[in-house]
Amino acid sequence: MGVVPAEKAGVGSAVNDATRELGGTLGVAVIGSVSLSLYREAFEGDRLPAAVLEPARESIGSALGAAARLAASGDGGAASALVATARGGYLDGLQAGCLVAAGVVLVGAVLVLLWLPAHPGAGREDADGRTSGVPDLDDAVTDPPTPAPAPPAPGPAPVVTGDLAVGTSAAVHRIVAAAEASAAEIEAEARSRAWATAQAADADAAAVRAAAVADAVELRDATHDAMTRAIARLTAVEEASARTLAPLGIDPRTDDALTR
Repeated sequence: MGVVPAEKAGVGSAVNDATRELGGTLGVAVIGSVSLSLYREAFEGDRLPAAVLEPARESIGSALGAAARLAASGDGGAASALVATARGGYLDGLQAGCLVAAGVVLVGAVLVLLWLPAHPGAGREDADGRTSGVPDLDDAVTDPPTPAPAPPAPGPAPVVTGDLAVGTSAAVHRIVAAAEASAAEIEAEARSRAWATAQAADADAAAVRAAAVADAVELRDATHDAMTRAIARLTAVEEASARTLAPLGIDPRTDDALTR
């Protein structure tokens, strides 16, 4: 990035990021392949059942699981041998992978020292013959502002020109637009949740009202049935009394003493 012109800083940053991502992916693939190859070679010539050996070659976790199953079946010797082989192969593969990584880092350091001496602003000239990294005093000098007539008016705001200023302004606009979009999404989500909460509250209130009305109707019907049964019993008692007292010539419905 030290030798990239200021107007192409974005391109340099993108290339730098892409190189870093590619290097990380290739490093994981190469070191993983070397480690796995040495790990699997440790099982060559091992006299173990194929049902146990094949899963053990995939990873050390599978190997330890297969050893646990062997130990549970009563074959403790084979389980110990499998654990020792898996651990040895894993450590050998890890050591080889670390050596490969160290070698790549060493080679990269030598290449950087030889071909990437970053000296920002050291004697680089652009198309106009000016040295980059050093400001041009002619560009920095501007004419004094013309005094405004009374009443004094504020002078024009300074205008920043150039590709870097345009890129910065565009980036600021994108950030502001993204912030506004996020705020709009958050507001819409809040409104949606508030509406859903209100609808749920209305539904709960309606359910409570319906339950209360149902309980009231049930209580009214029960009261009406009880009163009907009580009146029927009183009527039956009155008729039984009339039948009992009829031979004596007494009518309980007209005799004041019996009524009282």
